[in-house]
Amino acid sequence: RLAGRGLRMLAEDRPGYGTSPLEPGGLRHNAEALVGLLERSGPPAIVVAHSWAAAPAIVAASRAPALVAGVVLCAPGGGPRSVTALDRLLGRTPVGQRILRVGLAVGGWLVARPGGARLLPVAGLGRLDDGEARTATRPARDPRARQAAAVEQAALVDELAEVRRAAPHVCAPTVVLTGSDDVVVTPT
Repeated sequence: RLAGRGLRMLAEDRPGYGTSPLEPGGLRHNAEALVGLLERSGPPAIVVAHSWAAAPAIVAASRAPALVAGVVLCAPGGGPRSVTALDRLLGRTPVGQRILRVGLAVGGWLVARPGGARLLPVAGLGRLDDGEARTATRPARDPRARQAAAVEQAALVDELAEVRRAAPHVCAPTVVLTGSDDVVVTPT
């Protein structure tokens, strides 16, 4: 649909996920990867980012304003209540990092089993059919992606202040989408 309107869409895996050849990294590293993609892709872009990825999108938009025509942040993290005590435990302690990786592996395995999608509403994560649940939990079953999640969790704790400093310097028109039913990123 977008191509028919003269628009081009790029959907790049973040460092450490999917087909990305880049090593996992924190907010700064992801922002640098995004700026690199924007430099290679041509005219200024509208950057759309969801949840954790909103933070590197903000940093990239502030660092490379000529490359960003607009920003759309969907359920973005980064508000004053974004980092909880649980985030600090999972991101900054060796035990927390292990709990995060093992929890993702076990959760991904359980949800991918036949009928596993019924576990999502119990955990407060909404409803998906079995096929959608298997697709959504694919990263949780990938050891490289679990490592990336652990690196990103630490960055959420350590680098979020940089996002707050960068936000006022985003020159591009920005839209923030949040919802009252979001169980992961509550509107602030």
